[in-house]
Amino acid sequence: GALMREVNLTSAILEATNLENADLTGARVDEDSLAHAQITGAVLKELTFTD
Repeated sequence: GALMREVNLTSAILEATNLENADLTGARVDEDSLAHAQITGAVLKELTFTD
């Protein structure tokens, strides 16, 4: 339902933020694009669900 979608989207945003803050390789990556892609993917995935 709607609440589950909100929880999932919040999780996706937090996960993307964690990735954005993590520098696992010691090199800068295009973090904004990565986070944006993850959030967009999560939104599109959630929009396909029915209540």
